[in-house]
Amino acid sequence: MDGSERLPLGKRVDIGAKGCLAVVPQGFALGQKLRLVNQANKNSVDAILVWRGQEGRTGWEVGLELQGAGEEFWGMDF
Repeated sequence: MDGSERLPLGKRVDIGAKGCLAVVPQGFALGQKLRLVNQANKNSVDAILVWRGQEGRTGWEVGLELQGAGEEFWGMDF
């Protein structure tokens, strides 16, 4: 891989063609590159962490900007 880290299993809160809001079990630094894998269709895409919210009981809220075609990654049209 190109130095990107794998995002541990997390929960999607909201998705869009260019990114998503998710809750993940560990904190990451802003600007960190991650590789997302859609467990439903096995598509993968690089992403950059552009926002980090509060840590809650289930993990950190994060905003991720997809670096590829989101519609293909999610498997849906927006």
